[in-house]
Amino acid sequence: MKIRSVSLVFLCVYFFSSCIEHRPKELVREKINNTPEDSAKNNADTYIKATVYEGKIPCEDCNGINIRLILKGEDSGIFRMTETYKKPENETESYLVFNGQWEKKNTQTNSLYILSQGTFKDSIRRMTFEIKDNQIFLISENNIPTKDKASYRLYKKGVKKKLKS
Repeated sequence: MKIRSVSLVFLCVYFFSSCIEHRPKELVREKINNTPEDSAKNNADTYIKATVYEGKIPCEDCNGINIRLILKGEDSGIFRMTETYKKPENETESYLVFNGQWEKKNTQTNSLYILSQGTFKDSIRRMTFEIKDNQIFLISENNIPTKDKASYRLYKKGVKKKLKS
C-alpha cells in the first residue's frame, strides 16, 4: 500500500511538471528603457510579448463559439486558445481550453499563423489563420479548408472593429 502511495505521488508530480504552463517560457527580449527617466520607471528590461485575438464563430450545435487566442512570442512561441460554446439560455456553457505551439509564415501573397495543438511533431489539431491588418481568418483546420472564412474571423484585442456603414 505504501509503495502505491509513493508511486501515485511521483506520477502526479511528473504529470503536472510536464504541463506546457510549467515549461520554461521562451522570452522575447525587447528593450523598454529608452532614457534614464524610463529606466527609473521600469525595473525590468524585458517582457514576454503576447498578442490577443477574440471573436465569435458559427456553430451547428450551439448559438456560436466565442474564441480567445493568446499568442506568446513574436514570430513563434506557445499559444492558449479558449473556446466557449454558447448554449440556449436554459443550458450552461461549455469551455474548451488547449495549448500548443505556433509560428508565423510569410508567403508571396500573405502571412499566416500556423497553430499546432501540442507540438508540431505530434499535433492533435492544426489550424491555419490568414493575417489581414488587425484580424485573422481561419482558412483551414487539419488541412480542411473553411467554407466561409469571413465567418471565422478573430479581431486583435485593443483594436476597434470597423462597423459597416
